[in-house]
Amino acid sequence: MDYVSPFNDGGDDDAPWIDGNPAIAQEGSIPRAIAFEHPLRELHHLIHWASTPLGGRAALDNGIPFGPPAPSDLQQVRKAVEFLIRGGARIRLTGPLTVYVRSDGNDTNDGLENTPERAFLSIQGAWDHVKRRYDPAGYTLTIQIGLAGTYAGAFFDNMGVTGEIVVRGDPLLPNSFIVVPPFGQNWCFASQMQWVKPTGLLLDNTASGISYTLWAGLGGRIHAVDCNFRRVGSSNTSLRHCHAQVSGVIHLGGNITVLSAPGIMIASFADVVAKSIIGTLNTAEPLTMTFSSNVEFADAFLEVADASAWWWGSSTTWVGSFTGKRYNATLNGVIHTAGAGANFFPGSVAGTTSLGGLYN
Repeated sequence: MDYVSPFNDGGDDDAPWIDGNPAIAQEGSIPRAIAFEHPLRELHHLIHWASTPLGGRAALDNGIPFGPPAPSDLQQVRKAVEFLIRGGARIRLTGPLTVYVRSDGNDTNDGLENTPERAFLSIQGAWDHVKRRYDPAGYTLTIQIGLAGTYAGAFFDNMGVTGEIVVRGDPLLPNSFIVVPPFGQNWCFASQMQWVKPTGLLLDNTASGISYTLWAGLGGRIHAVDCNFRRVGSSNTSLRHCHAQVSGVIHLGGNITVLSAPGIMIASFADVVAKSIIGTLNTAEPLTMTFSSNVEFADAFLEVADASAWWWGSSTTWVGSFTGKRYNATLNGVIHTAGAGANFFPGSVAGTTSLGGLYN
């Protein structure tokens, strides 16, 4: 928002507003409509932003970086408030940084120690703080859960943060660090940023209806390592544990255990420029996926559609088995296994292709 001079400003864009005075034949300022509209829109956006849950705020942002007053940006009041709250310019990191989250913390803390007095209360609170306060400058920024328990997941939006963001529990005791969907959301982690890495966590999807344990879209990337996947309840066959769309990427590595299954383990629905990656493209990070007993997928283990593409590395190891279809490639979806064969994916029923879907 910029200053708006009166209509009768005499050509001076910085002319002041004056009151009319008939006694001295002084003409009063003639208002322009935007002199009222622009401030109202700024205030409306500020109130709308403040009253919107954290996970929904990214959709309200117009994507214009904060800068000097400009009539083309009617969100500058909110951006100025955020800038002042975080103390001005972000701190540029010169090395990796770890911040802590605990169930006895507080989201007004700075997260720099694993104590109730310093740790954040929530993963979302930690992310909202660090993205405002720090510029990782390519270094790894770790959100470490410092106390075993159950925590709500988070939405990682693209706010100009570069570098890998790790959300870590304990790779040796993942079931002690449980992540569930935030209130009112249908995912445990959602990403529209460069790279988010959940590590050593039990991803416990308690949502009903169409839902996704991990969701990556609009260029978002999630790299899950040493995590367990679980579905609470037995009736939600609309759940996809891993869902990538519109250039989203989900990459699984380390030891992944599927404790209970949804309708589909992994799904990709995207446009023709999208590429979703599952597994590994080289031997640097093997993937071992273990299925607990009585795991059954209602639809298929893997499904791709709308010209999506998946690659699995040759270093993938399957442990255990499950009941259900191996894969489904449809609507020009492509599944690429580098020649691993039709029985590469686990399952008790042969995979299928339809409507232009391909498997190779």
